[in-house]
Amino acid sequence: MLKIDFVDFWPNFRKNDNYFYHLLKTKYTIEINDTDPDLIFCSCYSNHKNRYSNHRCKKIFYTGENRGLLCHNGEAWHKTQFNYDLTFTFDETTGQNVYLPLFVMFLNWFNVDHDDNRDISYLHNIQDLLDPIKDIDSVLKHKSKFCSFIVGNNTASLRIQFCQEMQKRSHVDCPGTVLNNTTPIGGRGDQRHKVDYLKNYRFNIAFENSAHPGYITEKILHALAARCVPIYWGGSKVTQYFMPNSFIHVKSNEFASIINHVLSINTDQYTEMIRYPVMNADVMIEFEPAKILEHIVKVL
Repeated sequence: MLKIDFVDFWPNFRKNDNYFYHLLKTKYTIEINDTDPDLIFCSCYSNHKNRYSNHRCKKIFYTGENRGLLCHNGEAWHKTQFNYDLTFTFDETTGQNVYLPLFVMFLNWFNVDHDDNRDISYLHNIQDLLDPIKDIDSVLKHKSKFCSFIVGNNTASLRIQFCQEMQKRSHVDCPGTVLNNTTPIGGRGDQRHKVDYLKNYRFNIAFENSAHPGYITEKILHALAARCVPIYWGGSKVTQYFMPNSFIHVKSNEFASIINHVLSINTDQYTEMIRYPVMNADVMIEFEPAKILEHIVKVL
């Protein structure tokens, strides 16, 4: 029996239905225990972890925010002083830190049934991302719209600027709260209806909130799973995990040339971008659950 608890995670987080819970269940019998746990997982969305600061339990930190232990809490960015035995972040694997980008959490490693109320929802079957599309015509017939921009956070100005530049050349549907110009899709960004929405579009502006080499979130993954070509800006390591010919990589602020390129892609070129596998099989090797679990077992 392994007693565990989760502290300071995001809203809608389920203690008995999340990546780490299912990961540990592959080896242990798990009990959620907030009185005397053997192991706790902490994140950065509130600050209740201090009640465990002198507890005997092992302490593991995970963040989906950029970057590392510099985590957003309230109105300030701060370096946590909590003493962890292991951390999972966007930074390189070294010492007690293990590189675990957020997009990995959206892959259905444990074959869990979909649940719209779960956060994160495990939307994506891994094999679908590793295989070519067998019936490309059935995918293309839904691509009736040009480009989408689904954003609810207006603090990341670069992607807003790009969308506005694109709108000068062609229509972009914006169903989020930022630059909204069409019927809102609502809900959280990790729900299935977002991916279903993207299936109708040829392109999606998929900029991260900020740039850090290993900061790769669900944004590019959602678009690729819908076989919607992402126009991506963010972590430079992205080409290690997603096939470079399946998305448009924005590497500078020279937006005009990128937009010209997007507008010049013809049907045959577009078909080649979405037909073939979109995720690199190295994802399965580097992030397979058994390897992530090894790091946790070592600290127990």
